[in-house]
Amino acid sequence: HCVDIAGVTSSILVVPTNTKTPKGLNKTFGVFFAFLRERPMSWFEWYNSLIKPSWTPEPATSGLVWLSLYPIIFITFAFVFVQAVRKKVPWKATIPFAINLAANFAFTPIQFGLRSLFFAAVDILIVWGTIIWIMVAIWKYYRWVAIAQIPYLVWVSIATVLQLSISWSKWPG
Repeated sequence: HCVDIAGVTSSILVVPTNTKTPKGLNKTFGVFFAFLRERPMSWFEWYNSLIKPSWTPEPATSGLVWLSLYPIIFITFAFVFVQAVRKKVPWKATIPFAINLAANFAFTPIQFGLRSLFFAAVDILIVWGTIIWIMVAIWKYYRWVAIAQIPYLVWVSIATVLQLSISWSKWPG
């Protein structure tokens, strides 16, 4: 069965008939283990089946952009956490960095594991918002870190509009 959360159908609760689960676990923990079960189609087939805007970047392009952004993210975020340990930046200033990392890491499992367009849209809005928060929070301490986030902000802005477009196209109504 599929679950409809906030008007977006997710296949998280698909339970194939050939899957054996100990009695009682399916009802109690089925939602947590559903992502480990067989899917009717791969994540790649599922993603390709979604209605996307004509300007959607090719997967190879997205991969190259992320490949160039990850070093910037790693260096700047690590620098800020080291500065917090050295007490040159208050720990409070690291909060948006931590939230951003958690939300960024969560996006792929939400989008492609759970296949929840609604929660992927919420997650990417959190990523986008925390980048702005990062830039504001760190500006008075290390402006170069804030400026270094501009390419990240630009790419996530594009990805956010894309995700919202995809999610909106699946919204009922």
